[in-house]
Amino acid sequence: YCSKQARYSRATFWFAGLVMSNTGIRPVELVKLRHKDITLREDETGMLYTVINIGRSVSKIREPRDAISADGADTYKRYLIYKDEMKYFFNREIKDDDYIFPQSTGKGIYVEPRRYLNILFRDMLKHIEEQYEHLGCPNLYNGTVVTREGHQVKVFFSAYSFRSYYINQRLKNEIDPFTLCIQCGVTMKTLMESYMVKETWKFRAQMVKHLNKSRDVMSTQQDRSELQDHIQFFSN
Repeated sequence: YCSKQARYSRATFWFAGLVMSNTGIRPVELVKLRHKDITLREDETGMLYTVINIGRSVSKIREPRDAISADGADTYKRYLIYKDEMKYFFNREIKDDDYIFPQSTGKGIYVEPRRYLNILFRDMLKHIEEQYEHLGCPNLYNGTVVTREGHQVKVFFSAYSFRSYYINQRLKNEIDPFTLCIQCGVTMKTLMESYMVKETWKFRAQMVKHLNKSRDVMSTQQDRSELQDHIQFFSN
């Protein structure tokens, strides 16, 4: 934190990552947002919501929408902290029409939207992965997937992974797919093809929630005792 550039880079990674993981906004949409696009709203019950307006010129699919943050007012609290970091780094007052994530170096500094956000996330995630490897936890931030042709491909997390995380978490929280499509600006077809393929295990609790409450821990323990030799352990 002795370097202004390093401090601001970390602030950007922190705020941008949490915005995407709480709203599902695409990285390409995120960098086009302006300060006037993020608001704190209160409904008739007194509940506070952070709402991000994604206008037609910002939306990848050219369809405007409002994205509501999953953590209520917390995203807006972080926004105010990040805004102070912007003032410190750029040494200027922030205006409503300014970009939330402006270019931090080069010819278009501050007046243009940030380029290469994915590079910042790649470097930060790589640094985090190296730290976990040092602790004896390799491959925490990457994995291997099998293609339809049966090939194993190593996949690294990126800025887009924060959006994927949001969508998967909301599905596990039982949000209906139609609402999720509106929130994230995707079609039902894309949602089914990209996020709901072979994902039944993630929704296991919903699949059995209809069971009678008499199936308590004791009956589960009895099942475990009788079927011990056949049980396979699976995590998330």
